[in-house]
Amino acid sequence: MMKKLITAALTAVTITGVTACKDLKPNAPLEEAMKDSMRIAVPTPYKAIEIKEHQDVTITLGSKKLLNSTEEKQREVVDILAKMSVHFFEENNYLDEGKVIFAPYETPSELNAAKEDDPKKEYEFDFKDYIQPK
Repeated sequence: MMKKLITAALTAVTITGVTACKDLKPNAPLEEAMKDSMRIAVPTPYKAIEIKEHQDVTITLGSKKLLNSTEEKQREVVDILAKMSVHFFEENNYLDEGKVIFAPYETPSELNAAKEDDPKKEYEFDFKDYIQPK
């Protein structure tokens, strides 16, 4: 009886491991592709995408106009970027949490001169709200 339980448990673990594995590749080409699409969907002077451990995505948008826009407009942009992140990154990552940061930096020199207390707004989102079950 115990042998059957152990065999069943190992089989379940093996099947789960085989179906849940992804062949994770570098995200840099996907990040560049998303940035290209962002030029049309969310044009900003500065943009950066960081993916930590193939799970958490942080997108920084440098735009004084967006930073000073309404919360409704910012949430609309967050929604667009969350959907774009799923489109570009779901297949190659185990997406968990996302964050969009609106910052006033529009040039590399402004970014280099940035201070911790500079104004910015952050919105977090959960990818579970955007990924469709298969």
